[in-house]
Amino acid sequence: MSKPFFIGVLLFFIFSCSKDKDENPPIITVTAPFSGQLINGMDTIKIFASISDDRNLEWVKVSLNDINDIVVLPTITKNPTTKEYQLNTSYFVHDVHLASGVYYFDISASDGENVTHKQIEVNLNEVAKTRNGIFVVSNNGASSDITFLDNNYSGNFYTS
Repeated sequence: MSKPFFIGVLLFFIFSCSKDKDENPPIITVTAPFSGQLINGMDTIKIFASISDDRNLEWVKVSLNDINDIVVLPTITKNPTTKEYQLNTSYFVHDVHLASGVYYFDISASDGENVTHKQIEVNLNEVAKTRNGIFVVSNNGASSDITFLDNNYSGNFYTS
């Protein structure tokens, strides 16, 4: 056998071997929350979704994103390692500083090769904030007095 023939056969085997490529991404069907749902700050939102793939799912993630697609609260991650997964989780909107507006629940799944994202638009009402008054501190050099002023600016001595 000649050297070029051997190299040609070797190259044929190397390039003819192909890895079994996964062409099918996971399928996500979200049943809750629904698009346009009104949520309030400090609410617990139920997330329900059916996720399937022709291979085992490696992970499923849920996050709350702002309109710039920036994650604004912690991400919930599940590792189902099954072909079909019923996502049933609670998502606590616990940041009292989130402003009212449009946000997106991003539900994503991966089979290790493909990633699918499903975004559900929700409208957030921020946590109502009220001021009940303010504290005023006065200091004469030797001691400090603290007075509470209510919203009508009526002062009440608080402590010294």
